[in-house]
Amino acid sequence: MAIKERPAAPGPAPPGRRRRPLWKILLLVLGGIVLVVVLLAVGALTWLIRSPLPTTSGTVRIPGLSAPVTVVRDKTGIPHITAANMADLFKAQGYVVAQDRLWQMDFYRRVGAGRLSEVLGETTLDTDRFIRTVGWRRAAQKELDMLPESFKAILQDYADGVNTFIDTHHDSLPIEFTLLGYKPDPWTPLDSVTFGKVMAWDLSGNMDEEETLADLQAKLGAARAAELLPDYPDGGTTIVQQSALPGNPLGRAPGPLRLSGVFGTDDTFGLIGSNNWVVDGSRSASGHPLLANDPHLGVQNPSIWYAMQLHAADDSFDAEGVTFAGAPGIVVGHNRDIVWGVTNLGPDTQDLFVETLDPAGHPGQYQFQGQWLPLDILTETITIKGAPPEPLVVRTTRHGPLLNDVDSSLTKPTALQWTALQPGGLLPAVLNLDRATNWDEFHQALLTWDVPGQNFVYADTKGNIGYQATGRWPIRKKGDGQVPVDGASGAYEWTGFVPYDEMPRVYNPPDHYIVTANNRVVGPDYPYLIKARWGAWFRADRIAQMITAKPKLTMDDIKAIHYDTHDLQAVEIARYLATAGGSDPSTQQAAALFQNWDGNISAGGPTAALYEITYGQVMTNTFADDLGGTLAAGYLGTLRDESAILLNQLVADPTNAWWDDIRTPQHETRDDILRRSLQDAVGILTAAQGGDRTKWSWGALHTITFAHTLGVAKPLDRLLNIGPYPMPGDAYTVATGGYAENKDSPHTYRQTNHPSMRMINDTGDWDQMQLIFAPGESGQVGSSHWDDQVAGWLHGQYRTIPWSPAAVQQATDATLTLAP
Repeated sequence: MAIKERPAAPGPAPPGRRRRPLWKILLLVLGGIVLVVVLLAVGALTWLIRSPLPTTSGTVRIPGLSAPVTVVRDKTGIPHITAANMADLFKAQGYVVAQDRLWQMDFYRRVGAGRLSEVLGETTLDTDRFIRTVGWRRAAQKELDMLPESFKAILQDYADGVNTFIDTHHDSLPIEFTLLGYKPDPWTPLDSVTFGKVMAWDLSGNMDEEETLADLQAKLGAARAAELLPDYPDGGTTIVQQSALPGNPLGRAPGPLRLSGVFGTDDTFGLIGSNNWVVDGSRSASGHPLLANDPHLGVQNPSIWYAMQLHAADDSFDAEGVTFAGAPGIVVGHNRDIVWGVTNLGPDTQDLFVETLDPAGHPGQYQFQGQWLPLDILTETITIKGAPPEPLVVRTTRHGPLLNDVDSSLTKPTALQWTALQPGGLLPAVLNLDRATNWDEFHQALLTWDVPGQNFVYADTKGNIGYQATGRWPIRKKGDGQVPVDGASGAYEWTGFVPYDEMPRVYNPPDHYIVTANNRVVGPDYPYLIKARWGAWFRADRIAQMITAKPKLTMDDIKAIHYDTHDLQAVEIARYLATAGGSDPSTQQAAALFQNWDGNISAGGPTAALYEITYGQVMTNTFADDLGGTLAAGYLGTLRDESAILLNQLVADPTNAWWDDIRTPQHETRDDILRRSLQDAVGILTAAQGGDRTKWSWGALHTITFAHTLGVAKPLDRLLNIGPYPMPGDAYTVATGGYAENKDSPHTYRQTNHPSMRMINDTGDWDQMQLIFAPGESGQVGSSHWDDQVAGWLHGQYRTIPWSPAAVQQATDATLTLAP
């Protein structure tokens, strides 16, 4: 018979089979729940990242098309769009750009409209207040209203394409919309025009310079403040010589172009600038013109640029290059016949007017030429996420909006007059440029390129090269725009604008090359005021130096120029630092590093690190005693070129009064300040990187991070930011590396501006276009093209962008048909 097993008696369990305490069981259960939650969260995050990725193969329907459109994406993710006509082409462009960059487009338009606080809350309220007061979107509306109907139609076609994407993707939007909990509004033509005002502001900085100079004059008096603003020296590189200016005569006759200059000084802080140059066939190995461009803009993720090819089968449009997310057409690139590149010219297009108000006797009025005129008063409402709406009262005079309510540094009623607040024609200029076929059409296309003023270089398939300055430059009745002026008298009014046909241009110069790098455009004999002060010439000199070093240039030579990190100013300053060691052995050893140094601001190696830290200390030790810390920081930050050029003059004048530290009883000279700065730098680097000088590294202190707008919040920084990476360069190396000190980490520096894209074209073979920008073509974090250009951008590896149908076919990665 079977014997039943008795239950185990109470007591200790056998070895290896102990009962688990209840708390351990609960811990295991909780751990399991946490694991499930984590897996679900990972799965949800993966879905949020993957679901918005664009459809790049198959067929999607786009209402309003007249015929199917083909979108070929090459292996770099760049779309090549072929449509039957321009209307279909721009609908497709809007749809395709929205596939990759919808969040960026929405962010840009919120910036331009002063609507960031709707989705970001009170943290951006001051920004919205300022932009609404200045009136970027109001100005864009006036511009849109005045555009020809043909251009309005293009904007509407583009908007229709964007909206088709929005309407069909409400449930699979880019992750940023989900994180912030909102859906985008429909796109409008006004949104595209507004973006032009955003870029105009980004490239216009004279208002800040006026405020800083006014502060300097208040502190030092006009005469001594003027010493801080040295004139552009006669030997400094100038783009267009007097003999090549309109009326001398210019016409289309070739004019001499001077591109050699003296060594200057450098601005090691942030700087918005750019490089472009062109050589004709006599200087290229291919026998055809070579044109290069690298605009220097703020570091960001996604890139400011979006690359694409736009082709209409009816031959109404055919262009390739880079554009802005939200703007139709191609901004920089080439078509079948010509290629162009841009740098910021930076004309003075902003003036501050100090107005006379009388709230007691004349409420709501301001004075002008003895009369009391009514202020234009507008009330706007700012919607704020998580807070009640806020009314904003905007008061405007004949000169522009009063800024006092949004700029606490202004102590008197001050209005801003700015060319971008008047209707312009930037969009027609872009689209006409895209369709220009020769020099005359190129010149005519840029007639309405009003703001921001740019330096354009040009080349065509027939072997011609050229330069054209653009912009709307005010003519002043009196004054030079350097400081705020009286608005009541009428003495400083704008009386008109420089005629376009009298702006500087050059066609087929005898030197066979043209270089611009934010340096002086014209000499002092030019009859119109473009700006009171010019940027330094050091990058322009270095580019010209490398162009003329070889009789014939290849594309590889152009790439070497793009990535060059030799700072000519550093060579000049280092001559004096090399003898500034004094009696201290440590400082002597440091100074010895500058003996015969070539000025290479490399990421590795000790000399570049020592130079950059020393340079910053020289600036502070020279000017902080006279100006005070806050004003010195404003001068060195806002008037960067001026302080750099001044330092170059001062090192040649060892007993100049600016060297003396007024806080000490003795009289310091140049060598005293250089020695003190060198000692400071040795101490800083020793504390940061140890006493072994061979291990000092600029790249360890100077890094770049492609930061997303939402990457300021943790842990989103890990998801959305790309970097940091060690970087060479400073603000005046061709491979620019302008930087600012990290507030939370003294004596470490984030690169604030960068070559936002690098482009090279040979007019003899459009299929050999070389292009690179970081971090990638896509703005979607889950895309393979989100950050796939970073390594190439860092290390000089360009991407060849196809143009001809055969080359596009060979490079095809995916094909999408947009069907009616």
